Amino acid sequence: DMSKISIYFQLLKVRNNDVVKINESLLRGEECYYLAEAYKIPYSKFSYLSPSSKKKWLTNNFNNSMDNIYNFIRCYYSSSKINDDLLNEIIEILKIDNKYIDKIIWDKLLLQFPCKKMFERNLEKEGFCGSDKIYEKLSLLMVDDKDKDIVSYRIYFDEKLNNKIIIQEYVEQLSCGTTGLSCWQASSILASMICFDNEFKKKYNFKNKNVLELGAGCGLTGIAIKVFAKVGFIKMTDCNELVINQLKKNVEINKLDSKEVSISYLNWKDEIKENFSYDYIIAADVIYDISILDSLLKTSSSLLKGTNGIFIIASTLRNQETIKEFENKIDKNNLILLEKRIFDSNKNGLFRANKLFKMVDIPEKRDELNEVSLKKINEAFEMCDENGKGLISIKKLKVVMRALGFEPRQAEVDQLSEGLKEIAGRKTKNKEEFTVGELSELLTEKFVKCDIDEATSELKSAFKMFDKDQKGFINFEDLKRVVGELGENINDDELWDMIKEADATKNGHVNENDFMAMMKRTSLY
Repeated sequence: DMSKISIYFQLLKVRNNDVVKINESLLRGEECYYLAEAYKIPYSKFSYLSPSSKKKWLTNNFNNSMDNIYNFIRCYYSSSKINDDLLNEIIEILKIDNKYIDKIIWDKLLLQFPCKKMFERNLEKEGFCGSDKIYEKLSLLMVDDKDKDIVSYRIYFDEKLNNKIIIQEYVEQLSCGTTGLSCWQASSILASMICFDNEFKKKYNFKNKNVLELGAGCGLTGIAIKVFAKVGFIKMTDCNELVINQLKKNVEINKLDSKEVSISYLNWKDEIKENFSYDYIIAADVIYDISILDSLLKTSSSLLKGTNGIFIIASTLRNQETIKEFENKIDKNNLILLEKRIFDSNKNGLFRANKLFKMVDIPEKRDELNEVSLKKINEAFEMCDENGKGLISIKKLKVVMRALGFEPRQAEVDQLSEGLKEIAGRKTKNKEEFTVGELSELLTEKFVKCDIDEATSELKSAFKMFDKDQKGFINFEDLKRVVGELGENINDDELWDMIKEADATKNGHVNENDFMAMMKRTSLY
């Protein structure tokens, strides 16, 4: 088929009269062809083109290029995960036309409200470099830990970069003894759903409504729905004074009208004295401790507007038992569960022009793959099993994962590869191929989340905050000092109870292992 042969030569740029090499190239080209078919990649993919063809392509596809640049800017400014294909396309565009560099990395807005330095450093590791402007920016980021910033900013834009919100957050997700000073994925997803998902907006219209946010944290969701969803009035609440102060700071940064935005202290365990009721109550990542669920639901039930009020909550599924307990308590608190959904875990909830996420019913068992998922694994495996032998090289694991709809980073692929080798090694040593059964086993029991190292690092940093003298443990004096610095009023008996609860070794102090175990129990790990 001459049309396919031309495709092979376009992909591989073969110019050789050696028949053997041409045949090898044809086989490789066939592999590329089927992969391109599987991923819906156009054969004239940008990175395949010659420099002159790229310039012509940019001219003919200006609108598409701008959409990619807009998407990249939204990811870059909000320190959100950038799709590999998008990053590669941007790198190619900037190699040809770098006039956008200044507008992206040297923009006055980003200089005034800088994002996480670690995020920008990681971009270099992913290959975002190649121009003097980028190297100049990256050179400024090579700083010692002693110069590490305490706070950073996330800037979220709408589709065409016409409107924005700016969120200040602490760099460490666990800072000053609370997790409320940083942005969490659930708040981003909740904001995206309310502001930009058309299917959701048809059912739940927030425009001109009165909204209460519980456990507002940085205020990402509340500020986003005020600016992008045009709610009438939003009251953001939290029970930590440091968080309250940061909320006020973020409202000030975004220049929101104080008549339409309110910030208040609210402890769910306190008696509800407010007479005002709300059309909607929202909350993100507040289901982490069974002991607070009754208070959370009671507060929500008391402040919703009659039978028409709706409570919308987004939560990361860390502990299935806590979620089940939450659902069991709904009816007991005069509330009705209308629906429950789960987001595609591979989407980051960023404010984007295209559809942000896929919503599906929650399966009965979240810790197992359902029949549909197993079917998809079989389909993806068969598509990538070129020889039909039922074996695929571990080196092609990333291809298989992409066929399943994932966009894994190389670190994730490496961890998954090790998992496959471990599973395969139970049967055959030094095995470099895997079967569909081994892949299913891996995804059922050993799916690796790439942020575990980052979470561990942050918890170790938190431990060091308590263990100021680097003794290797936290004692009563350390805990009392930190509580005093936070301005909390906790008596000595309560502090000793905290020590005893976490002290697994019964030594009268908390070592790092005890601390990590405690954080796992509270689902902060």
